Amino acid sequence: MHVITIPVTPFSQNCRIIACKNTHQAVVIDPGGDTQTIIAALNEHNYALSAIWLTHGN
Repeated sequence: MHVITIPVTPFSQNCRIIACKNTHQAVVIDPGGDTQTIIAALNEHNYALSAIWLTHGN
């Protein structure tokens, strides 16, 4: 498993990418913004996005 933490938005909220090193499948947790940065990190590691998990909400 590989975990990448990316601070997003002007508030530097933590977005995380969790990926399997074997299958290269990944989930993005709490993207919140800065999508180009998140996409660039996925591409840099050759990860395929499987799901987006949101842990904040009503």
